Amino acid sequence: MLGNEGFTFPFDPTTGVGDTRQVTREFLGGGKMIRYRKGEPLGPQNTTISAIVAVGALPLGSRRFQVARRLRQLSDDETSTMLQDRVLRVRVYENPNAAKPLSHIFGRGSWDERFGTQDDYLRRLYVGPDLLSLEQDETAVGIHVDPWIST
Repeated sequence: MLGNEGFTFPFDPTTGVGDTRQVTREFLGGGKMIRYRKGEPLGPQNTTISAIVAVGALPLGSRRFQVARRLRQLSDDETSTMLQDRVLRVRVYENPNAAKPLSHIFGRGSWDERFGTQDDYLRRLYVGPDLLSLEQDETAVGIHVDPWIST
């Protein structure tokens, strides 16, 4: 929606040295919500689109399996049953330039997530309580899940 995600950092072409300590995550162009001319962003377009809503199945069993496996041995029956568990959820990606934003009550389920801008930064604005609990369990056993790219 906002473009191809990438990373930038200061680079001195004369010395060939870059400062990777200053890496920032940015959108590098190609987004359908921004108007470009000769590769330079001119301003927002498609402001009538409030958000993109992705409906999908969260592989709950797979993620719980990863946590349980780090805590204890699992029987074959437990593993088979656990891996099949999925929950339906939505991920809402707000258009920061929307003329009429999508109501904030949408996408507030216990497994849902909502992404948008806050203080001029893209952030995860909402995470459902059940998903948050799962992420806390994952963190407790040393599993790091990036919400921007997690399933």
